[in-house]
Amino acid sequence: MIAYTPFASTMVLRCCSLVCMLHLVGCAVDPGPVDGVDAGQAPGSIVAGSAAGDKPAEATVAEGHSEHPVDNESGVEDENARFLTALAADEPAIRLPACETETDSASVQAHCMFTSASLLYENGFTDRAKHELLQTVALDPTRVEAFVMLGDIYSAEEELEQAMGMYRSAIRLDNGNALLYHNLGVLFDRLGQPQQAIDSYLQALMLRPNDPRTHYHLGLAYSRSQSALELVIDHFKTALELDPGLADAHYDLARVYEYRRETRLAIEHYRRAEELGHGAAGAELARLR
Repeated sequence: MIAYTPFASTMVLRCCSLVCMLHLVGCAVDPGPVDGVDAGQAPGSIVAGSAAGDKPAEATVAEGHSEHPVDNESGVEDENARFLTALAADEPAIRLPACETETDSASVQAHCMFTSASLLYENGFTDRAKHELLQTVALDPTRVEAFVMLGDIYSAEEELEQAMGMYRSAIRLDNGNALLYHNLGVLFDRLGQPQQAIDSYLQALMLRPNDPRTHYHLGLAYSRSQSALELVIDHFKTALELDPGLADAHYDLARVYEYRRETRLAIEHYRRAEELGHGAAGAELARLR
């Protein structure tokens, strides 16, 4: 997709090997959403949301997005280690060795910036990673994975509006990625906007209809919007049909059944949640017995 100048080719190859070595976005297989709804519960909601406080998934870009070749050049791991050691010693001017070559190509610079930012982010240097990601998107405003990673960072820092802006920028570039809509839904839920969360989860399910986490979070959003309990139950049950090991869905489905005075079903799902390691299920089970 992008043509490189000859003097920059070695640098690009070395940068790319880092990306795939770290299993970063663009090389990784879609990991699926993680837990992700925080507070913002609407008045009258039955289900508190067992996944409260979790963060959006690190969404992947469309398969085959990465346009850079990959090699297996030796010594990359040693260079990474030296880079991280220098960072730990608080040497702010240090750069990833593979990115030290000067080039006029904005694409090559952006790729190196993203590779460096990814390594920084994976190893806890979040502020530096964010700085380099912002430079990445300034150099290459089509780099989806940089917007996604910025969204993840802003979300973790509770800067939810900024996170939403980054995910929306990613969606404009890759509107067929269900995980991006899922992440938007998580943010709307955390902002206390259940109807917008519902719309985002429904869009995610149009693209990926068999995702158990999205069905579960959609059930939570319906409960917070004071929708009919049948909708809440339907999506919790669908989530459990797709993933019977989803402890949060068992727990919250039990809460709904308890509210409806269907004690037998409530006990059944509290018991299953406890077996799966849900921390609060045991106390609820003991109370009903």
